[in-house]
Amino acid sequence: MKSFNRWTRIALVPALLIACAAVSAQDKPDPVGYWDVVVDMGGTPLNAALVVNKNADGSYGGNLKSPMGDLALAKVDYDGSEVISFGAKIGEGDAAISFKFDGKFTSKDTFEGTLVSETMGTMAVKGTRGAPANPLAGV
Repeated sequence: MKSFNRWTRIALVPALLIACAAVSAQDKPDPVGYWDVVVDMGGTPLNAALVVNKNADGSYGGNLKSPMGDLALAKVDYDGSEVISFGAKIGEGDAAISFKFDGKFTSKDTFEGTLVSETMGTMAVKGTRGAPANPLAGV
């Protein structure tokens, strides 16, 4: 078998480093996209759809659609590895209900955490990467 000369080995090092970086970047969860979410409301599952997007300034935003309504996420925090959190509010004025979600990615396509509200308590949440809703569904 032919051995590599010194210059060939030196040239291979950057290529290997780039390949390793690409593999490790793929292992990190990316919160951007569509998520099928199940909220455990005291033993009753509530299905919801979560959309997370990345803004031009690098921050994250999105919304959560559920039978309770369409909630704009106040702020999405993602630490670049596994922790994700966001806030949301349903309603206006004194009748508004604020929520805070704190969770962790359990894989690149799943997360778990808790949704906390002063009026509704603490609820377990599980999310699985989904597909965008069909805009023609129901038409």
